Amino acid sequence: MRFMDLVKVSPEGVLDLNEVSRTLGVRKRRVYDITNVLDGIHLIQKRSKNLIQWVGSDIKGITIRTPEHQKLRDELYDLTEMEEALDELIKDSAHQLYDLTDDKEMARLAYVTYQDIRSIQTFQEQIVIAIKAPEETKMEVPVPKQ
Repeated sequence: MRFMDLVKVSPEGVLDLNEVSRTLGVRKRRVYDITNVLDGIHLIQKRSKNLIQWVGSDIKGITIRTPEHQKLRDELYDLTEMEEALDELIKDSAHQLYDLTDDKEMARLAYVTYQDIRSIQTFQEQIVIAIKAPEETKMEVPVPKQ
């Protein structure tokens, strides 16, 4: 990837292949191998025998993969996998909840006790009012004044 670093820092993406060979410490034949491949896929064009110019996409946007980048990519992959698993669990839970509430016999047996609500940590320091009402019921609660 060191060749690409030279392309990135060169003015207008123009490189002298003799300088590239010296800078990278490789035989000129290796540099020609690289440029022949890049020319074949139309990322560079030859300006003269020893000069090439980058004509591909914005060279500044091409990044070098460092161990840190790879670690972040791996972490992103792991997080994506976890998100998909959580989405699946949420979907399954919603489906199970729908099955419970859609069944009239199950709905008749579904209830919450005072102790159930009090055991929820979030409600410990809150005023909780439970109301049993038909599904289409609308309720407005004004914001309390200090």
